[in-house]
Amino acid sequence: GHLEVEDRGHQEVEDRVRRWARHKSTLGALLATLGEIWPGASADDFPPELHKCEPSALRRAYLKSVRLTHPDKQAAGVDVRQRVLAQKLFALLASSNAKWQKAQK
Repeated sequence: GHLEVEDRGHQEVEDRVRRWARHKSTLGALLATLGEIWPGASADDFPPELHKCEPSALRRAYLKSVRLTHPDKQAAGVDVRQRVLAQKLFALLASSNAKWQKAQK
């Protein structure tokens, strides 16, 4: 019943995120294309040339992405798929940001 539908929803979202992230190996590449997968991620905030930007611009874009996708920032009535999408994107971007931070040192 209900749990099966929820599991299927989780799997669909995971597959969607995996497909979106497949050939994007850097934080800049992920952030520059966030609008492809997350509604509300505008090209103004996440421009296509982001992967070539200064570290400070990348950091600002990352912080904006955190505000958009953080699980605690999702509206109360948001659909379960949207909530799972937020969790997956937040985790993926946080992991990519950690790698990027390390590379900056």
